[in-house]
Amino acid sequence: MEWKLLPVVLLLLLSVCLVQQVSSQELSCKGRCFESFSRGRECDCDAQCEKYGKCCPDYDTFCAAVHNPTSPPSKTAPPPPRASQTIKSTTKRSPKSPK
Repeated sequence: MEWKLLPVVLLLLLSVCLVQQVSSQELSCKGRCFESFSRGRECDCDAQCEKYGKCCPDYDTFCAAVHNPTSPPSKTAPPPPRASQTIKSTTKRSPKSPK
């Protein structure tokens, strides 16, 4: 009789382990940075989660840099001193008159 219960007990243990693994994945942003918002989740990993205060605990580790990239400083250099600057006329040119 005990051997007949073994498959049932193993199935229950496997179910508990899988449920625990799936629920822990829902509380992590690993691989979820580009998922859209879905109502009913414990926490979120989208770009708006900080605004609403519902980010998963590891949001900063996995997604913050992706959603909020820091822009590099501008590399536009000022013109060198005494550089000639062309002044463009804002008046329209009249057509050449025939000779």
